[in-house]
Amino acid sequence: MSQNYTVHYQYPHLCLLNKETKYRVTHQTTELMRPVGWVVHDSAPPMIGPSQSCSICIRMTTGRLLEYTRSSLLHCGVSDSSGHVYHFDEEGHQCNTWRECVSIPLSTTCTNHNNWNEILSHHQTTCSQNKKKSSKNVSIYNDETNNCFHYLVECLQALHLTHSETLSKVEKHYIRPSMVAMETYLQLLERIQTMDAEDETGVCLFQKYIQEQNQAMEFIGDLEE
Repeated sequence: MSQNYTVHYQYPHLCLLNKETKYRVTHQTTELMRPVGWVVHDSAPPMIGPSQSCSICIRMTTGRLLEYTRSSLLHCGVSDSSGHVYHFDEEGHQCNTWRECVSIPLSTTCTNHNNWNEILSHHQTTCSQNKKKSSKNVSIYNDETNNCFHYLVECLQALHLTHSETLSKVEKHYIRPSMVAMETYLQLLERIQTMDAEDETGVCLFQKYIQEQNQAMEFIGDLEE
């Protein structure tokens, strides 16, 4: 029986198939592709995909996230209820959808989607107007003192989200847990392509990925309480 599965889309869901004590980590399969007698043991969504609604969104400055390392340059922003990302770079303040990023969901319990969108739009407009009025270039992009992460934190503060007071708190409570899970996700994708039938490291990575992803979501959930 063949253990290779054809996947026709870019970022499939991951699932763990089992039969008795035998395990395989694979891409999400249809019923027709699934080996006879094997069932889904556990599943988890991919970390990389299009920008989602009401989230912190992180992508590579250049290149693809599949090429990510800890030395990679990243770009970030905050999305509205339609998945349009408000962000800031060398070209100024922008709003558009991203085809490939990590989306970290944020709490909307304190406001409805219309207010969420209005706050982001108003903040973006205010920043753009201040840039035009400023004679000291205080709104000009700077890699060290006024970059996309500074703008992200300002957006979270405007939305009155917990632990948005400083850059370090946002990094600790929102960014780091999900990026750790993404690193494991990338290791898992790479391992799937090379693992043989008896290799259990893929299973361990899969379980580690699910645990880290759940911990990241639980961490954010605790902030909302």
